[in-house]
Amino acid sequence: MALKLSYLPACVLRTTVTCFILALALTSSWGAPHQLRPGQFLVTSSHWIDLWSKVDLAGNLQRFIDHEEIRLRVIRKFENNSKYEKEIPLVEKRLTEFQIIHQDLVKNASDTAFIASLRNYHPITIFASVRNFVATWENRLKNQTTYGRRLKEFLQYKVKVPLPTRLDLDKIGTAITVIQAAYNLSMNDLLLGKVLGQQGEQLTRADCYDIGKTVMKAGLLDTATEWLETAINLIDLNNVNTSSLTFDLGYTLSSLAKIAFKRNDPEKSVRLLEKAVDIEPDNRELYSEYMSYRFARNVKPIPELNRDKVEPWRKTFFDTCQNTVNATWLEEQRKTLKSNVRCRLKQSASAPILFYKEEIMSTVPYISVIHDFLSDDEIKLLKNKTLDQLEEKLLPGEDPNTLWQYKGSYFRDDYSEVIERVSKRAADVSHMDALQRSTSYSLGEPLQIVDFGISGLALPHAETRRQYEVKYMGILYGARVATLQAFLSDTILGGATMFVQQNVTIVPRKGTAVLWYNFQPNGDSEPNLQPSICPLLVGDNIVLKKGFWRLGLDSRSRCGRKKNSSNLSILP
Repeated sequence: MALKLSYLPACVLRTTVTCFILALALTSSWGAPHQLRPGQFLVTSSHWIDLWSKVDLAGNLQRFIDHEEIRLRVIRKFENNSKYEKEIPLVEKRLTEFQIIHQDLVKNASDTAFIASLRNYHPITIFASVRNFVATWENRLKNQTTYGRRLKEFLQYKVKVPLPTRLDLDKIGTAITVIQAAYNLSMNDLLLGKVLGQQGEQLTRADCYDIGKTVMKAGLLDTATEWLETAINLIDLNNVNTSSLTFDLGYTLSSLAKIAFKRNDPEKSVRLLEKAVDIEPDNRELYSEYMSYRFARNVKPIPELNRDKVEPWRKTFFDTCQNTVNATWLEEQRKTLKSNVRCRLKQSASAPILFYKEEIMSTVPYISVIHDFLSDDEIKLLKNKTLDQLEEKLLPGEDPNTLWQYKGSYFRDDYSEVIERVSKRAADVSHMDALQRSTSYSLGEPLQIVDFGISGLALPHAETRRQYEVKYMGILYGARVATLQAFLSDTILGGATMFVQQNVTIVPRKGTAVLWYNFQPNGDSEPNLQPSICPLLVGDNIVLKKGFWRLGLDSRSRCGRKKNSSNLSILP
């Protein structure tokens, strides 16, 4: 393999130990970075966060420092050469900076509490980790002249995920506001890194500024106000030391002024802009805004998104999700359902002597929990086979600014032995046909693996509508007769599967599956069946889904003795 020696003149390539070591350092044998598809985000997958938590940034930076020290010793021999005369001070500068950064990275790597919190997928700790990386490396990676064009290559050594970017930070900030609204988390607890008793890293006032700025761009003005006011509530606006500021105070005051004007409070708006101009008297843009708002001329209205109008059911959904992390509420719900819950051994469709442990939560519509559906070994194998292959997806919903992405993909039975085994087991327990004869003919969907990232959720939706499946899932075979969803992880907080109108909540438990039928035996759809998944708070939420299409199965499905017979009456 050819050596990449564009930094050095040909005369350097002689038999010296130093040059030999340098040549080795510059070869591609160090390992090419993992090939990533464009548009991939670190924070939309728990698996990617797990990989990120294991990245040895200190070790990778030390490799780059070693590489640059060798280069420096070599090019100093040619300091009279105009090509290298200007480069020597640049290499010296980057080495000085990187040695200081390396010391901090080594120290951070020994912070066991931080690492443990990151590997528990605590959202505030993930935010802090990405924030630290972006603050340290974003500008340095862009400035290849000062910091070297191979810096990114070394930082990505043995890294299988994309390095975090400002977009990742914005996504996490939005995600934190989603779980704040869904679970009614207090601002004070979030500042302290507390998420319902789970301790993570603390947020800084600059973090509050970043989050407020992000959600304001999304039109969430009330949320932005809370975060921006928190950013400045410890600052004495009458005695500001601008040299100690860690965020743009002028922008913050200007943003709050615009929101106040939108809320029909022009006096507050002008007061805030006056403060902003006093703090930054040379900022012409701020002064222009101040004059516009003072005389109410040429004021550009800021856009606002009213979530409740866009999705009126949102409040009910979030209110119920809030209850799913309340142990007392879950116990009360369990007691309420107890008289209707039925436990039984459900007979296999293929082997009369095989039974599944089933807990029927609702008979109409039919919703049940299948215990011990997957073994730990199968779960491990499924994850190993699929998680690295998942692609970026977009959750369905009408609110374009608060959609959350996840990573997921479909896997046909011929992808691997464990996929085929689990697919057939799903058909067996549901008494459906999952035959996959060819790419163009199938009675069941390929297995879908979904890895929800920070605040990952699935909004309430009906699975009986062709429109839903075509628009959001790319399925062209019509409505789902039944759906089986199995949990591949135990979440720490949040991520419950919920059927709001049936008052049924299933907290994720690794190896357990949820089975529901979207159609009645007479062919009518279940009108009030809308499965959903609450936002993930702490931990990972990875699920397996298997759907069965109506087309091809409706002519072979069992019929009840009566028009209103339930699925329970026809399933053994």
